[in-house]
Amino acid sequence: MTTPTVSGLSVTPTNATLFAGATRQLTAQVIADPGASNAVTWTSSTPNVASVSATGVVTALALGSATITVRSVLVPSVSASATITVGTPPPLTQWTASSLGAEGGVSYRGMVHDLWATPTGHARLSLAQSYFSTRHDR
Repeated sequence: MTTPTVSGLSVTPTNATLFAGATRQLTAQVIADPGASNAVTWTSSTPNVASVSATGVVTALALGSATITVRSVLVPSVSASATITVGTPPPLTQWTASSLGAEGGVSYRGMVHDLWATPTGHARLSLAQSYFSTRHDR
């Protein structure tokens, strides 16, 4: 009788760029015989740059790069890895306003506006800023 074993492992995505404070879920796919354990462990080569939870959630902490490795518990020599790069967000000059709180663009004195901005190509990151109007249109 042959003991069930793990023959392969893959991770998705294999590369990702995040900004400090952002998270990203990595997914492991275990290729195993029926009855074999699909349990895996996750580790980071540089945990001060990017940490990883027991469920594969990566948290970007500081500028740099880290290799996240997922390894079979049953057959530790079977592993896969992803490269995580923690970068700098685009400068504020590259952000565009996605909505303004003023109705129809009319500002009233004493009106509080909310400005939401998103950097090009990074829909998951936004910046909120409130300001107090001093216009005297009305």
